[in-house]
Amino acid sequence: MPPRRIFLIILAIYLALAVGYSVVLPLGEAPDEADHYAYIAYLGANRSLPVGPEVTQGKHPPLYHAAAAALSAWTGLDFTFLRSNPDAVPLGPDKPPNFFIHTTLEAFPWRGGALALHLARLLSAALGAVTLWAAWRLGLEVFPNRPAVGLSAAAFLAGLPGFLFISGSANNDNAAGATGALVVLLCAATLGRGLRWGRTALLGLFLGLGLLAKVGTLALWPLAALAVGGAWWLDRNLAVAGLPTEPPLSARARSLPTAIAHLALTYGIGLLLAAPWLLRNWRLYGDPFGWELVRATVDQRVGPIGLREAIWLLEGFHPTFWGRFAAAGQAPMPAWVYAYRKVLSVGANQVVRGALGLHGVTEITTSYRAFTKETFLKIDPATVPWQEKSFIFVPVFLVRMLETGARAAEIPMTMHPRTQGYSKMIYWRYIRDILLFSARARLGMEPRAASLPEAGQPGA
Repeated sequence: MPPRRIFLIILAIYLALAVGYSVVLPLGEAPDEADHYAYIAYLGANRSLPVGPEVTQGKHPPLYHAAAAALSAWTGLDFTFLRSNPDAVPLGPDKPPNFFIHTTLEAFPWRGGALALHLARLLSAALGAVTLWAAWRLGLEVFPNRPAVGLSAAAFLAGLPGFLFISGSANNDNAAGATGALVVLLCAATLGRGLRWGRTALLGLFLGLGLLAKVGTLALWPLAALAVGGAWWLDRNLAVAGLPTEPPLSARARSLPTAIAHLALTYGIGLLLAAPWLLRNWRLYGDPFGWELVRATVDQRVGPIGLREAIWLLEGFHPTFWGRFAAAGQAPMPAWVYAYRKVLSVGANQVVRGALGLHGVTEITTSYRAFTKETFLKIDPATVPWQEKSFIFVPVFLVRMLETGARAAEIPMTMHPRTQGYSKMIYWRYIRDILLFSARARLGMEPRAASLPEAGQPGA
């Protein structure tokens, strides 16, 4: 089957899932969705940007919200369907997951504000489709002879619960993702095919639109300079080597002033598009990005961010990437989705047992253990990594107990996946630490099988 047809199938599956998410997800029950809707409603009703912190998402540039307002202004953009749930906050395991009380005002056929929010969600799904297309084309651009790469990337994205969740909710991350993906695609095309004025203009266009979608896309602006500079360097070296380019380039087209002109065009178009919003912020708040307004509408830290805090923040990206739902991410995916934890547990068992020769123990990773005080006191605390959040201390502690000559017996038990809360385990660390611990054992840096008695045998 031709790759294009396969991609269209993937795209159709994505659209069915993303639209399905947008229809099934109760209104307002996505990250900051009610606040994003308030921004959309303000733009639709007033035809102007809000001033000050009254509209909290007004700190963001208006591209996504203005587009959603243009789509939905005719609905009336009322708020009657959004009724806050007073029992939802503060968050806790005994609290309901819904931030709003949902009534028949949200029922199909949608009308008024409920219809407006659903239209904004459909805009998000369409922007997600653009991101999916760009991922597919990026794979073709980088690996032109391996179409499976781009198709695999698109298929992964189309089935990623976290991506589908945001694509089915009203959120400017969808516009930022679409424009950012197009920027990356154009940068790859510039590097692979050389400098072309039309492509350079498109790159500037999407840089500017990205900045009008979310300030975070500013991180992509240096990438454009690298792409333009890299394309010039590659063309120049091809000329020095006497190799042809496709299409052929003149000496002038390969010159450094031409490359600088391309970069100026890219940044010029981007800045020209974003200039009205940047200048407005400067006039109202004293800087182009309105940081005074941002600080007034977000919770602020009372201390600096150190390495420990940065790692803690990064670790939170793992569950969010795969999918955490509801307005504050307090609703995990269904238990069956986390079946990979069973695979992880079984794999870790086999790796450690094989490395240490623990043939008499079948379960290495469980933390449900009973042991005597005497056995515990025989273990040197310094030899067990108690503080590691990867839970590597669980198998290490078992090994240390067996080293003391303890007798081990196993009792069958059934464990069910959690239905509330979330795991504190950091999975990538767990995999890393299991592999390192096992490698150290094989290299003689940890106790070998010969030094460990068989579990369940006399003296074990």
